[in-house]
Amino acid sequence: MSASGSVARRYARALLEIGLEAKRLRSLLNEIEKVSESIVTSPELRDVLRNPMVLTSQRKKVLEALTRRLGVTKEVRNACMLLVERGRGDIIPDIARELRVMVDDHEGIVRAEIVSATPLATSYVDQITKALAKATGKKIEVTTKQDKDLIGGVVTRVGGVVYDGSLRTRLSRVREQMIR
Repeated sequence: MSASGSVARRYARALLEIGLEAKRLRSLLNEIEKVSESIVTSPELRDVLRNPMVLTSQRKKVLEALTRRLGVTKEVRNACMLLVERGRGDIIPDIARELRVMVDDHEGIVRAEIVSATPLATSYVDQITKALAKATGKKIEVTTKQDKDLIGGVVTRVGGVVYDGSLRTRLSRVREQMIR
């Protein structure tokens, strides 16, 4: 576990508690994710937050302008300002990622990713989602991706578990057996 990961987890846990207490956990998560997305997609903003040569007061002005433009609440704005004051503004994306995991866990949600060579029919994705929900006993949030290298079949990732039913993997296994 990296030091920044454990720090991000502590801040995320504090935000989780604030969201639970205010009974607005989901909206708080959405707001911190908006700030995070802005940081991730802007190299200039990341540089301002990471560069020790930029004064804290300047960093705060930049983040204040960003949070006002995004329309986030006082709680999220204050959390961002606190992070900048403590020289940790650059870990906001890590905090958002940790908070997403905590909120999902709190709400009994498991994220799954289904990768296929071609777009899948909605009915097939629904079948996989129902099977995963039954197997885990939790609500499943699915994202789908395409990877032409799979040739056929699907690869499903649920948490840290990978179910590889791709044609590429099957062909690889057949090749290995033939070599032996």
